[in-house]
Amino acid sequence: MQSECWPTADPDLLVHQIPPVTRLLIFGAGDDAMPLCDIGASLEWHVSVVDRRARLATTARFPNARAVVANEWEEAVDALVVSPRTAAVLMTHSLDDDARVLALLSRRQLSYLGALGPAHRRQWLIDQASAYDATRGDQVAMKVHGPIGLDLGDRSAAGIAVAVAAEILARLNHRDARPLHDAGEVTPVEFHQGSCLVA
Repeated sequence: MQSECWPTADPDLLVHQIPPVTRLLIFGAGDDAMPLCDIGASLEWHVSVVDRRARLATTARFPNARAVVANEWEEAVDALVVSPRTAAVLMTHSLDDDARVLALLSRRQLSYLGALGPAHRRQWLIDQASAYDATRGDQVAMKVHGPIGLDLGDRSAAGIAVAVAAEILARLNHRDARPLHDAGEVTPVEFHQGSCLVA
């Protein structure tokens, strides 16, 4: 977490801004969750890995997580701290488990909620989650992203983790995730023999 300090007109006053904590909740403790946990931790996010399978949800498998929770979904979700800068990713690889968690999370205020899997699976999840909590069907449909991640062309676990983390970053920072060279402002570059200087 990076903070900023700057002086004010009052020489006895120093403003110290501490940004809010970003939380990443990963539901599913399979092997493909490991690189996403590591990337989240490297971004100084508070990462929690949650799974009802205690054999997978261990600190030995996720040493960089702030919390590893092995519990039934309802108890686990109730115990988690959620802030306006919280992102949640569903990657249990079980339609029923993802749907149960999705129904529970539909009641929470999240910055981002995404589900791993192809586009048609998103609708299945919405339908199933709405069956678990019929009163919140519209909220479920509006909140869940799927498929998750930016289209980076790498289907490895690490590549998917980078794509998912990048989409979450863009969402948290209100960006459209386009390349900087397409952003409209060109940074002049001076070329000299044997070097490259950015002006």
